[in-house]
Amino acid sequence: MKKKCTLILLSVLTVVCVVSAYLLFFYNPAFNMVYDSDTDSYFNNSYLSYNDGTLAAADYRKTKVTAYDSKDNSTITLPSNGCLINGNFFYIKGDKLCQLDTTTNTRKTIDTDCQNFVCNNDVIAYVKNDSVILKSINTLESIGVVKADNQIYYTNISDGNLYVAERVFMDETNEYGYSVKVGKQYVFKKYDETQTVNNVCLNKDVNYPTIQHTDIKFITSNNDCVYYISEKTESAIIRKTVESPYNGIWRLEVGSDKPSKFADKCDCDEILATKNFLYCYKINYILPRGIANSWVKGYLIDQLTIS
Repeated sequence: MKKKCTLILLSVLTVVCVVSAYLLFFYNPAFNMVYDSDTDSYFNNSYLSYNDGTLAAADYRKTKVTAYDSKDNSTITLPSNGCLINGNFFYIKGDKLCQLDTTTNTRKTIDTDCQNFVCNNDVIAYVKNDSVILKSINTLESIGVVKADNQIYYTNISDGNLYVAERVFMDETNEYGYSVKVGKQYVFKKYDETQTVNNVCLNKDVNYPTIQHTDIKFITSNNDCVYYISEKTESAIIRKTVESPYNGIWRLEVGSDKPSKFADKCDCDEILATKNFLYCYKINYILPRGIANSWVKGYLIDQLTIS
């Protein structure tokens, strides 16, 4: 009887250990996307992109992209590190910005020395040296060039607006002691019936307000607002959040100079905004952040409603 009880106890302990190991090393909760009716496109050139109800999320190493279709609650696999617009797949290989026509399977190089890009159904905008170059998504003809005064930290295009955030160093001896100045907004207008963007209107008479905020880790924007994450951290072995009044997700309405706190969450790695939702992407590490960061189970996505 004693031997039988021992075997039962060992079996139970084994099951508990196996389940615990699975939860610790392998289990990653699935993302169930709520329907998003926004028909526009948003692209971060990082982990997240969005197009007409479908959110695409790349894994930690950006070798696999899963697309979540909120219209029929399905998932599909997409090519990694790129954006699919109107049957054309845009991506960066090395320092070359390339286009793949998925219908004819033909490829072309758009430009070289490219650092990153964003695009929507009308425009592709990419960073080259200290400038943002805009081209028509359909013809690849040049629309305009926007030259930055400082290091370009973030770009996005939405609803006819190009947003450029520049990194301003407060102390040149401390690479982490910087704030981000979000202040350049350029409006490009559509003229012909095909809705091809063929002109850029740079209104130099408008002095768009700028803001400065410490410990910014990621910026995104939709048609109306700029959203950014701020998190103050310290690291010995484990990287942990340090209490700060600046921590959280903040929202800055276009034309305003007074940001407001949108959420207290600050440990996510990336955000993407549509008209309806703010998507928060967080790398799901096996061990606490800062220890063996290459050991990753997957990612977590929160879908926060924008009111």
